[in-house]
Amino acid sequence: MEESKQLWQEVKLHCPNCGRYLHGNLRADGSARLKCQSCGLIIVRTVKSRRRCELQLLAVENKIEKGRGMTTMRHEN
Repeated sequence: MEESKQLWQEVKLHCPNCGRYLHGNLRADGSARLKCQSCGLIIVRTVKSRRRCELQLLAVENKIEKGRGMTTMRHEN
């Protein structure tokens, strides 16, 4: 039987909305999806090259409040 070796890399990010530290693991394609437990912000980090990564901030409806000097990201119907 062949053993597959997966090297997990931990990702540490700072939530831009509330200031909490987030932890997660990189996927095989180089992306990581993290969710802040205090404000509900979802952060998707994608590695584009060795010097560049892309962050996508996804606000959960009516969960994001004003953080440390950051603008409010709130969905209203």
